[in-house]
Amino acid sequence: MQRQRDDSLRFYKYLCQKIGFEEDVKVRRITSNVCDIGNGRFKQIRSGSNGEGLHLKGSDLDLMRIETKFKVFENKNDIPVQRRFKIPLFMDTEDTQPCFTKLRIECDRTSPFLAERVLSLIIPIELQLEVQAQSYWINPKPFAHFLGFLCCYHLKDSASCNYFIRQLIHDADTILSSNQESYSVCECHILICIGIAMQMFGETSRAKEWLHMASVLDGCNLTSANIRLSDINLHT
Repeated sequence: MQRQRDDSLRFYKYLCQKIGFEEDVKVRRITSNVCDIGNGRFKQIRSGSNGEGLHLKGSDLDLMRIETKFKVFENKNDIPVQRRFKIPLFMDTEDTQPCFTKLRIECDRTSPFLAERVLSLIIPIELQLEVQAQSYWINPKPFAHFLGFLCCYHLKDSASCNYFIRQLIHDADTILSSNQESYSVCECHILICIGIAMQMFGETSRAKEWLHMASVLDGCNLTSANIRLSDINLHT
């Protein structure tokens, strides 16, 4: 028991030498909080070891962006029926580590479309071309499938990539089978997502087909379909 206590004290002294005493850490943490409060222009806060005042040598700087377009509710039933411009998310703490939560979109009681501007971190780099000039509108279900494809693509999981491509095609088939007289920009973006996924996966000819379909539906040229199609033709 005495040996364990001595080891603990030695470890405590070692940490004090490396990161400072408790008061030092507390002062750094308060200073970090004050800087975050005064940083109203960018609306971001420091997190991780830096935000906790530890300042570990060689550690990276973790920044968390405050996104005001969303509002988080603790329970799904807390989401009001009447809302003003906020996209509601609710917490799901099942099967999560302590102090962590999943955030879910309540599709039944929110708008059928998820809108994000170019500054939003939820838009992946593969879709930044879509949001350079205007808001980006897409149905949340195919958007989730496209994000799933991107994750699996970067993890080099080909089987899962194929799964999410099939889901995207099913989403598109559901829309195109409705025989509408005209299609919205949101629906064109679903076809563009498929074209992007096909191109990344090496299916250039199929990518052309989907992007061409999107460009035909996009009569007012409000999307990147024509630009992406021209770029593929230029490099093939």
